[in-house]
Amino acid sequence: MERDSGKVDVRIGDIWVDMTEKGTDFRGRAKPHIGYLHQEYSLYPHRNVLSNLTESIGLKLEPELARTKTIAALKAVGFDENTAHEILEKTSYELSVGERQRVTMAQVLIREPRIVIFDEPTGTMDQITKNEVANSILTARKETGTTFVIVSHDMEFVRNVCDHAAHMKLGKITAMGDVGSVLEEIMIEEKADREKTLEDRNNDLERFLKRAQQCADLNVLNDVDFYVSKAKETAVKLNKDISIELERLKPAYRKGISEMLKEAERYASEGQIYEMHVYIENAINYAAKAGIDISGELPKFMHTYEEGLKEALQEAEKHEAEGLLGMSYQYIHR
Repeated sequence: MERDSGKVDVRIGDIWVDMTEKGTDFRGRAKPHIGYLHQEYSLYPHRNVLSNLTESIGLKLEPELARTKTIAALKAVGFDENTAHEILEKTSYELSVGERQRVTMAQVLIREPRIVIFDEPTGTMDQITKNEVANSILTARKETGTTFVIVSHDMEFVRNVCDHAAHMKLGKITAMGDVGSVLEEIMIEEKADREKTLEDRNNDLERFLKRAQQCADLNVLNDVDFYVSKAKETAVKLNKDISIELERLKPAYRKGISEMLKEAERYASEGQIYEMHVYIENAINYAAKAGIDISGELPKFMHTYEEGLKEALQEAEKHEAEGLLGMSYQYIHR
């Protein structure tokens, strides 16, 4: 998503790069130094940790160097030396939720980015896993000197891992500064929200729907969905029917879903089943939210799924025959 106005400058060495300008001398120069971990983080389920941190993400290294860099990346997110060595040959199925998240963080850090952007890193984690992830980020900051930009609704997590914070509401920054003062302002705002009048909530609803339509006009489905969720939440409080307004937003959902399915088809044609599945899953989720039937679009992907299943089972049989039960187990899960 492009910025509405202003500049986005990133410092690479002694040079400030303007990210709003396209080209190899501007945005293209900074991108290799920026890592990103999206909300629906995932590892390649049929590959072990070593592979996930090297060849699976395009890092072609000599075996010994690959192991050395992988161990260093795992230690940077809080694994001790022994545990890092122990999990090298494990697949994601053999790791705990917290371990998987930390390995995914290591997957980003192994490229040695200057800046890492985390989108909702805690998600629906339990408290123990949240603590593990928080400690991993703090360790990585100390070990690598990397700057972390974290997008989160989890205020406790933000308090534990961040030095500075900015509160964004309806696309605008309403507070910025040290974490304590920003979180205090948020609490004051939340209290004011609980005390809102009927007129205030009606104004909120109108604003959410207007913003959703603006995002729809810009073809930014993720933001459309965010404002629709806020509008639905407010409408429930008002006991108000907004089905007509939501119907007007369906074309934006249809267009976004269509683009996701096109990407899924592209990956299917390349035989990249896992990537195909991610786009199909997202399309199904958005379709369910908008009440759009896409069942007629899904059969075209069945052949790719069947081929993937056949290939995985053949590989499992081959590795079992060779006595490589661990590898066979990986392909059965795949």
